[in-house]
Amino acid sequence: MERTWPNVLSYEGILNQEYNKWTRPIDIGTPPAHNVEAALTRMLAGSMDYHQGGMRSVMPEDYVHRSKAPPVQGTRAHEIAMYVVYLNHLSMMADYPVAYEGQAGVDFMVEIPTNWDETRVLFADIDTGIVVARRRGATWYLGGMAGAEPLAVDLDLSVLGDGPFDALLMLDDASGQPTALATRRLMLDASAPLHVEMARGGGFAGRLVPVTP
Repeated sequence: MERTWPNVLSYEGILNQEYNKWTRPIDIGTPPAHNVEAALTRMLAGSMDYHQGGMRSVMPEDYVHRSKAPPVQGTRAHEIAMYVVYLNHLSMMADYPVAYEGQAGVDFMVEIPTNWDETRVLFADIDTGIVVARRRGATWYLGGMAGAEPLAVDLDLSVLGDGPFDALLMLDDASGQPTALATRRLMLDASAPLHVEMARGGGFAGRLVPVTP
């Protein structure tokens, strides 16, 4: 589609996070399982405009719709991962500017590209979650989203090159608070799998920069 119509940057055409504002036509908003399903259904048709970047993260059982300052469902890491998992050349931060002041993960959200040189799907299961790797230049970005249940994955990084990689990971925080974010810095070698654990409704995002000798 992008080769045929390079002028088309994105399409919406999906039940989006704005539905966390309303009771109709549904009253459950966009729970994490829906966010995973969107990547494996609607996104197969091409780029997908999705209202990413909400900071008011709640778990589905605590979700209550509101039209002003609406919540998003799932963890902060789940929300950040959307910038990598979803192909969206017009990605956004969909909340009020003041909602981002001092919030964990905003700097990382800002740096994630909107256009990519290569894409690899490292894990995908419509019932449990998805992990996507996308490359811009020499740098790889990872995004993983879990659905209604916790998800642990061992990711084969060999498709990304030999490494080693200087990796920065944004992960679900052990406190269980959906707005909290844990940061981990490590060196990765593509010969060994990367083990990642995501909370229910959780996720992770990462930046992998090759280290030259």
